[in-house]
Amino acid sequence: MNQSRIATTLHLSTALLALCAALSTRCLYADEWPQWRGPNRDGVWLETGIVETFPAPQLELKWRTPVANGYSGPTVADGRVYVTDRVTKPAACERVLCFDAETGKPVWTHEYECRYSQVGYQDGPRASVTINDGRAYALGTMGHIRCLDAASGSLLWKKDPETDYEVELPTWGIASAPLVEGNLVIVQLGARPEACVVAWDKRTGEERWRALADRASYSAP
Repeated sequence: MNQSRIATTLHLSTALLALCAALSTRCLYADEWPQWRGPNRDGVWLETGIVETFPAPQLELKWRTPVANGYSGPTVADGRVYVTDRVTKPAACERVLCFDAETGKPVWTHEYECRYSQVGYQDGPRASVTINDGRAYALGTMGHIRCLDAASGSLLWKKDPETDYEVELPTWGIASAPLVEGNLVIVQLGARPEACVVAWDKRTGEERWRALADRASYSAP
């Protein structure tokens, strides 16, 4: 499959994933999907009353919305769907997008300039957005970290490669979905020195600890 077909597939997959997440939220609102692989990061959905068969060969389309290219799966919390993408015109930017889960209407967009270099497959961010305690934590391919107000999209704190950390990129870019543990948000960042894994105060962004001299891999904490 060539890169143009991959980009098209990713574009459609992201839109359909966002739709599926929205449908899940609409029908079974009690059990959300606020981070990569679900509430406990184990790929298990704990909601009851799941249907065993669909009533028709094709599900009814509730809504769809355009997004640009990206590799991250959507997350769902408090009636909103979150996903990331990347645009190249008029400037190369990564974006964090928030949609109303009931209607698909855009709620907010946060974007920042981000030029990719030394990254294979440049179609967008890899990591799913993590939602915790009213905050949205997003990680970009080059190592940009954003903590946003989950309801409004307002920037609460940020960390940038080259400015805050010297990130040593692996071939496919930084891909670790942020993990919130207690009052910390933890990311496999692959920075130097001794900062393969970094933990920040989830509210203030103050670094609490760093560990390991390894280069980053693609796994989440």
